Amino acid sequence: HSAAGGVLTNALGVSVADFDATVTASIDIVDGNFADCALYGRYQDANNFYRVQYGFSTGTAELSKRVAGVSTVLSGPKFITAAGYLGPVRLRLQIIGSQILGKVWPIGEPQPTAWMFTATDTSITAANKVAVGSFTSTTAKVITFDDFTLGAPDYFFGALELQRWDYLDPTGDFQTIMRA
Repeated sequence: HSAAGGVLTNALGVSVADFDATVTASIDIVDGNFADCALYGRYQDANNFYRVQYGFSTGTAELSKRVAGVSTVLSGPKFITAAGYLGPVRLRLQIIGSQILGKVWPIGEPQPTAWMFTATDTSITAANKVAVGSFTSTTAKVITFDDFTLGAPDYFFGALELQRWDYLDPTGDFQTIMRA
């Protein structure tokens, strides 16, 4: 992505409601003007989405939503790095039902075990796109995205088979055993 005083957003061609996505972002220059990167979920259009966002010029991140063109911070901001950090940083966004979770951390540091940003919100519930985006104030900057992953949320554990046995033991008592 490269923009001079603009917003660029690229959405995947698949719609999902519940997901876990990550992406790495870096910037070529920080000059005092704002430059942010974001990972979007349930992205309908430029006026309806959830996002975890990191500001290279401020070193802060937050979880927010935009509904009908009105932006609202759901959690944050929190300091992630020193202002002017060029990156790379890793952004993670997970949405399960009404639960929206986010993390941002510098590459080279371990992923935080706890979610940095948490919110419960039902403003956007339909399956929509997952996207990455960048926005800058006035100067041309190149924000690079890499290592994008999209998968099922943490709760997904694949198929589970339950087995049940009912029998009478030697004393005549009814027994039920269930095993996964």
